[in-house]
Amino acid sequence: MMRALLFLLALTLAAPYAAADWQLRSWSRWEITGDGAEAVLGIERVELQRLAVPDDVASFSAEAARSVEFSSAGAPCALSASVPQASLPGLLVLRMQFRCPAAVASPLIRVRLLGDIATQPLHYASVLYRGRVSDALLTPSADALAPREITEAPGRLGVMRSYTALGFLHILEGLDHVVFLLCLLLAAPGFARRAWMVTGFTLGHSITLSLSALGVLRVQTAGVEALIGFTVALLAAETWRRAYRRPTAMWLFCAVCAVLLAAALAGHSLLPLSAALALLVLVPAYLHLSERAASLHLLHLGMMAVFGLVHGLGFASALRSIGLPEGQRGWALAGFNAGVEIGQLVLLGVFGAVLALLLRLGGDRRAGEGAGMLSALLCATGVYWLVQRAL
Repeated sequence: MMRALLFLLALTLAAPYAAADWQLRSWSRWEITGDGAEAVLGIERVELQRLAVPDDVASFSAEAARSVEFSSAGAPCALSASVPQASLPGLLVLRMQFRCPAAVASPLIRVRLLGDIATQPLHYASVLYRGRVSDALLTPSADALAPREITEAPGRLGVMRSYTALGFLHILEGLDHVVFLLCLLLAAPGFARRAWMVTGFTLGHSITLSLSALGVLRVQTAGVEALIGFTVALLAAETWRRAYRRPTAMWLFCAVCAVLLAAALAGHSLLPLSAALALLVLVPAYLHLSERAASLHLLHLGMMAVFGLVHGLGFASALRSIGLPEGQRGWALAGFNAGVEIGQLVLLGVFGAVLALLLRLGGDRRAGEGAGMLSALLCATGVYWLVQRAL
């Protein structure tokens, strides 16, 4: 009973920071003509849902009209049309047309989409002007693009450097990925086991990141985000069960998965029925194996590879929102993947050093109690993400 109360308390404490927004991602494709410009503006609904703002077409159109500007020779051009476009489920796309009072000269594009709400909005803009394509990543401190200022396309090294930085920042600012890495360290107390788990995770996310970013594989982003929450909760539940040596975590987790299965049967879940059923079967099976397996190396390698596949789809969602430069997609993808790996290694090193210090200062008993309490909080966080993103 006390374990269940601890979980409910942890769930209450986890909700505020688990729901926090870290980064808003959107994109646009522009073509500048003789007397104006046409833009295709897109954003995934899940990005708006994280901010708790309306994710319908009318609200997005109103926000785009307010925050997207095109000017010529210092004079604003009028927005003449804003038409919703048919797109993939979970994606909002607008086609916007701007008309200028005279021929376009010294064009300037400014995008401040939800800049007064989001903490770290990123907008990737690609512009076709006078036969050349220019790409730029717009941020709150640099929210405008002037195609006339770009004299040459960035080289391969410049593209790799820019996208490596983006991959690194995505890991540091992606709270769910950070929490997952912390769960990984708690679940793997030894260096050898951590090496196995990191290896499996890297193999998995490298595959799906590449396939999804290049358009070979497409999945529903909201479902992926929910499954990322599941990976956090399951890995934390393993640590929780090992710390307290009771099946409380498993039964609470199974109850949550049963609720999701009922929601899927009723048609009220973003997870397919087959996925919800698979989660309900996987939870007791994995926790049972993790407790009774003679060696956890192979089990952790396999599960981390599966979890890596899920997180790779999440990385790819961010990369698709940012965009890949034409003609240098491979270099950009390699740079982003390298940045993700560097970010993971940095976080694992920092977390490992902190855990080692706490173990040294507090001793095995206190460290075990702390790991159990932290695993309950992390499990509650993962469950919160799973339910919030699935329903």
